[in-house]
Formats: sequence, structure tokens, C-alpha cells
Amino acid sequence: MPGADGEVEVLVVGGGPVGLTARALLDRWGVRVLLVERHPEPSPFPRARLVNVRSMEIFRRLGLAAEITADAFAPEYGRIRFRDTVQDHDFATAAMAGIDAPVPESPVTGVITSQDRLEPVLLAGATSPARFGVELTDLAEADGGVVALLTGPRPGERTRLRARYVLAADGAPTSPPASTSPRTACSRRCTRKAAGPGSSPRRATPGPPAGLPSSHAPSAAAYRPRSYGSSTGR
Repeated sequence: MPGADGEVEVLVVGGGPVGLTARALLDRWGVRVLLVERHPEPSPFPRARLVNVRSMEIFRRLGLAAEITADAFAPEYGRIRFRDTVQDHDFATAAMAGIDAPVPESPVTGVITSQDRLEPVLLAGATSPARFGVELTDLAEADGGVVALLTGPRPGERTRLRARYVLAADGAPTSPPASTSPRTACSRRCTRKAAGPGSSPRRATPGPPAGLPSSHAPSAAAYRPRSYGSSTGR
């Protein structure tokens, strides 16, 4: 790859919460940083809803915690609800740790907010350049760093940038492989106590409930874990 058109100390690839937070931190530490994001603007979709205590501690150091909290949802939106099926009533609820009340080890609490609310605050929390609509299309090692080929934002526009470090914050790919989140389908033989996340239906008491004929007992298929979609990054 030919020589570079410019130079920074750190190139951050990805304009989600991780990349934007890294840019803000590096900016505060006096590091010359450039963030590039292939999408033309911050995400307009809600996506993730939880900002945990440790993240809020970092945002507090950046002076952004109060603004993030002011635009967050009420804590009750962060409760976990347990049901046998989607149509049933809740048989248990639980609050996320550090959301409904402070934890003694921290001066802050976590918040329930969404990515479309969080990212604009993080973007405004630093003065280092952030270029949207720009994609990293090639990367080659060079003496003491790398040379990155950036494409966009205008069609056919290309820029070569030398950086000492590249921080990949563009998330996991959306095509396989991806992680899945299995859930156990609870039958009438599962107890309320065992029906939470990670419960094992194999420990259910054998036999149908009292008063239920054996011919109506749930089949073995009711106890197999089921997958309800996948979890991937940006």
C-alpha cells in the first residue's frame, strides 16, 4: 500500500457506544484520535437498554453521567419478568443489580437507556474528529504502526491514514457464526422455583401433576431447550 495522506496516534473503527467512549477517553488524555463509522449517522434504533454501573463510572469521569441519567427510562423498565409462556402472568420479577438502588461499592447507579439516546451524548462528549459514512477497507502493517485505507463518505473517495494503533470497535459480524441464547420451555411439570433462566427441566419431578391423567402428561419434547434467535453485535 502506498504512503499515507495523514497520521493519527489511534484509529478507532466503529461509532457505537464502545468506539465513542474510547474516543472520548483518548481525547481527554490528549491522544490524537480519529473515529470512523461506515454508517452515515449514529444508530437511530434503540438496541441495547442497559448501561451498567461500571460504564456509568466511566461516564462520570467523562462528565457525562448526569446527562445520560436525565434522559434515561425509569428503573422499573429494567426489571426482569419470568413467565411460563408469553401469554401467562408473571410468577416472579427481579430488578437488575445496581439499577433500582445504589451498590455500596460505587458512587453511581446503572441506568436503563437506549443506544439512540446514549450515542449522541457520547458523540458530543469529545472534540476529536469522528467521520461517519467512512469505512475501513484495507489495513497493512507499517514501521511502528499501520496504514489504513478509508473509503467514503463520497463515492470513490479514498484516504490513506497512518496510525500507531487501531482499535476495532465495529462489533461482531451479523452473518454466522453467531451466539445463540437458549431458553427452556417450562411445562406443567416444572416448578415455579426452577423456571428461571438456566433452570434444568430434567430435574422436574417425574409424572403428571395431581389430578391429571397420565395420557395428558407433557411429552419429552416439552423439556428440550429452544433457541429464540441470536445475539450479535453492531
